[in-house]
Amino acid sequence: MLHIRKEQMTTFRTAAFRRFEDDMVEHVKEFFPNHYRIAGEPIVRNVIQYGIERSQMYDFTTERNMCLYITVMFMLGSNFDTDFFFPWAHEILKDKSEADPSVQADKLANTALDFMKRIAGENNADINRAFLTLRKEHTQIISQDPTGNFAIHIKNLLQRLFHRKYVVLGDQTIDRLVNVGRKTAADYGITSVNGQILLIVLMFFLGSACDREPFLPWIKDILTDPTMEDQGKKVKRLYEESVNYMEKWLTKP
Repeated sequence: MLHIRKEQMTTFRTAAFRRFEDDMVEHVKEFFPNHYRIAGEPIVRNVIQYGIERSQMYDFTTERNMCLYITVMFMLGSNFDTDFFFPWAHEILKDKSEADPSVQADKLANTALDFMKRIAGENNADINRAFLTLRKEHTQIISQDPTGNFAIHIKNLLQRLFHRKYVVLGDQTIDRLVNVGRKTAADYGITSVNGQILLIVLMFFLGSACDREPFLPWIKDILTDPTMEDQGKKVKRLYEESVNYMEKWLTKP
């Protein structure tokens, strides 16, 4: 009888994870070519590794189920499971009435795909249109000093930038976004109105946890840069990198 020592089993598992990671890199390259092109392989690998860890928190231990979880990450954001934009994801993942994790993984992936269809439009037309609108208006976002009620101003702005996503998320979620966004900005030392608007717009487009998004490390790097004590410089840098990211997304390969 073949006996496998504990250290050998660890080696086998490590090798299996490396192979799975390589397979997932190819998966992202095929199904999320823009993500791969913009971020590059090292960041994509980091996101996949992060996804492997998080998926196991929900008993997704087979390669199939981990693949589905990571796929949803690339659709919705790496921290979709705790993002208040997607309460249905949290409900699915916490529901223990279904004994088979594969059924749970299927439900998660199918619901995420349905959500994306509702906000993206045919052939991602609405997402592309939203980025084009953002490109057109990005200078006003950072330069205009809004008058009147802040919440009303930002809600009108978000509706104009990406109406379909605004409608799908709903007023209650957008109200929460405004409150959470202002607090998050303040936590990073950003108290200017334009700086808060910029961060809320980023959260709206990229996920409410975009400041902790491993796919977008530049956001966290800027917000937590200890050498950037002047909030004006921090906001300016965040704005410049946001425009750079947007242009990469809109540039055809």
